[in-house]
Amino acid sequence: MTRRLLARTALAALILAAFAACAATPTPTQPPTSSPSSKPTPSATPTPSPEPPAAAPAAIVVSAEHFQVVDADGGVLASYDYFQPTAEVVAGLTGYLGEPVDTEFEGHNDAPRATYHDWGGLRLVDTATTASPPTIPEHWVRLTSTDANGLALRAFDGSTVGGSIANVEGEISDYTNPNDGIVYRTVRIGIVPIETTPDGFEQNFAVSVHGEVAEDKILFIIAPSPNFGA
Repeated sequence: MTRRLLARTALAALILAAFAACAATPTPTQPPTSSPSSKPTPSATPTPSPEPPAAAPAAIVVSAEHFQVVDADGGVLASYDYFQPTAEVVAGLTGYLGEPVDTEFEGHNDAPRATYHDWGGLRLVDTATTASPPTIPEHWVRLTSTDANGLALRAFDGSTVGGSIANVEGEISDYTNPNDGIVYRTVRIGIVPIETTPDGFEQNFAVSVHGEVAEDKILFIIAPSPNFGA
């Protein structure tokens, strides 16, 4: 083989070797693009709903079982009965009506000794007589005007001091005062049975609405009013 042929053969071998090397070298790949880690979106802290404003007291409503502080829609804000401790009732009413005016009543033949707690036209009478459920209460109430320190006063049927006594429906009893000759009327409404005595007499409590017949006017309202006792 001639020297020129050998040279060509060697050159061809080098070219083939170069191509082989290029084919064997892998094309460098780009490292995978890492996307920034997705952080969970923090959940928004819920905003607490504002508390609805407390309903304002509007009236005190009296029945034979209890008397209640109610709002303008009739919703009951507080309820007091006639057998719970008087101190609790006075404290509760004071929260709505302010401090009462207290008066000691020495008593007489027709009424026992008592302490009067007065808020305007509402009187809570705390008698010295020992309570004995279900017939002898701790206290009773008397309404003498249309409001108690700004809260309206009424019986459960809507009767109010100054209203019409002729429109009150219930057990009616008229009597003439021998001292002034005026005819007065008592109407017992909302009667609640208590117990029956051994001789068959049914004792009950009611709301008593008292008024003057000729003037057709309610003078005062008391509860609970028993149909028994002195």
